Amino acid sequence: MKHRNTQHGFTIIELLIATMIFSVMLLILSYGLIQVTRQYIKSINTGKTQEAARSIVEDISQSIQFGSFAPTPTVTSPVVQTTYIEEATGATVSVNAKYFCVGSTRYTYFEGKVFKKANDPGKNIVLWKDSSPGSCVVANISSSPLPAASDTARELVPNGMELEFLEITEVGTSGLYKITVVVATAAGDSDINGAGETATCKSRSGSQFCAISKLTTYIPKKL
Repeated sequence: MKHRNTQHGFTIIELLIATMIFSVMLLILSYGLIQVTRQYIKSINTGKTQEAARSIVEDISQSIQFGSFAPTPTVTSPVVQTTYIEEATGATVSVNAKYFCVGSTRYTYFEGKVFKKANDPGKNIVLWKDSSPGSCVVANISSSPLPAASDTARELVPNGMELEFLEITEVGTSGLYKITVVVATAAGDSDINGAGETATCKSRSGSQFCAISKLTTYIPKKL
């Protein structure tokens, strides 16, 4: 008595269709995973810039609230600093610093760029806080190595970030001050649209590494 083999395998066409369906599903899953990863990285970078902006505002706010003198207007230094190295290019450049003083506390800063000192390349210079020597003049931070960080002399912007905008204005004559700070990850000019207070991240591949946070607050002077 003969027995028929009733088992059948998959045809080549069925295998091709199954492989194609699996490939499409895998592609969709991979794309979704990439988007989730990008959003996660973006949220991490945004959180870091927000924390940096808050820290800067709190530091300046305390100086305004408890300082013995009102903030001086922001000044662009007429003294050309010639020994800075631009982090993005590695080139030695000539730039003018901006600075202002609140009582005996001085803030010297650069907007939209991160610099290193030619004679102290291990430290970034973005927003440098120190003590003013009586009259409010720009800090000569290009001539010698930066001192060790302390309560009276330190860099306020973390490594990997840059200060896009900083402004302090008095509202009326009541001793109320408006502080506006914009901090960005130091992604380079190619990743940022515009400059200053209106700077935004470009929408393109790799934009998850660019994050910009703006913080505005009003602080009354107490003393």
